[in-house]
Amino acid sequence: MPVRGKSAKAKGERARTPARPASAPPPVESLFAGGPERFVERGAFARVLRRLGEPRRAVALPDPAHDYHAVWGRPLPRDLAALARALAAVEIESLGRWRPALSPAFALPARPRDNLVEQIIVADQRDRRGSAIAELLAGALALGDVRGGVRLLYGVYDDDGAAPVWRWQHAGRTLGGPVAGSLSDLAWSAAVAAARRERLLAPAVAQALLARVAPPPPAPRAPTAAAMAQSRWLYLLLRDGDAAAAVAAFAAARRPALGATTLARAPTSVPAALDALWRAYALADRAEILAAHIAACRTSRSRLVRDAARLADELARGRKQLGRLRDLRRLRDQLRAALGRRPAART
Repeated sequence: MPVRGKSAKAKGERARTPARPASAPPPVESLFAGGPERFVERGAFARVLRRLGEPRRAVALPDPAHDYHAVWGRPLPRDLAALARALAAVEIESLGRWRPALSPAFALPARPRDNLVEQIIVADQRDRRGSAIAELLAGALALGDVRGGVRLLYGVYDDDGAAPVWRWQHAGRTLGGPVAGSLSDLAWSAAVAAARRERLLAPAVAQALLARVAPPPPAPRAPTAAAMAQSRWLYLLLRDGDAAAAVAAFAAARRPALGATTLARAPTSVPAALDALWRAYALADRAEILAAHIAACRTSRSRLVRDAARLADELARGRKQLGRLRDLRRLRDQLRAALGRRPAART
């Protein structure tokens, strides 16, 4: 038979035992303990954001993250995937001077038959501060803006292990940088600055943490920088319809001749595909050169490359208008004349 008195005494003791206080969140310094390396991928950046921002009721990844593989034909990099999840989980306007946001321009069209490349070009022609055409031609994705008229870009074709972060200057419409050696370096510096602003880090601690970020190495021949230099002519042509400026930019950069090299690269690289297709359309003397590149691009896993091939085919068949560019044939003739080519045959 159970002893009631003992049981009652035990209940009384439990009743008098004070409740344990809720565990306090760890000090912010501990969230930076692992250092800048892989700061985003290992989830430390997301934990800092939860301390700085308000949680969202529902977490939904942005379309650019969902659509990345279909759009670019490449797996979503781990650091970019972790960044998308972290930003989707909290309400936060800015981190220091960085206002993070993934580019909405590269979301798949609602209607399957709409041309994604044409959609990007036409929308960007209307946007005075747009950078989508530059992102398309450089093979880069916008990560948000920095105060002072700078947009940050993630190089899709740079090293996935530590892809540098570039800057697009709206005023001069030029690509520069890199401004950070990796996305984790950028996020580390921005998170430290935001925590310092919120007085969660002492000034001396914040300064010591910022000093742990190595300066970005110069990368003038990195894939993103090289692609933008080679395609500067096409940017000026598609955005402004400026044939004279396009000719000067074309002459300023070296690029492989149309042929086996460009046919091999076009299906796997958006910048290479756009450059080859437009050079073949505007400057090739034989129609079969463009036809070969269109056929190669149609085999690509990237929606951007396949849609670029479809657009090039329409242009070759006689289409003249692309957004604000009313007469592409006239622009093509101006390019050819300035570069010493004979007039293109009419189709």
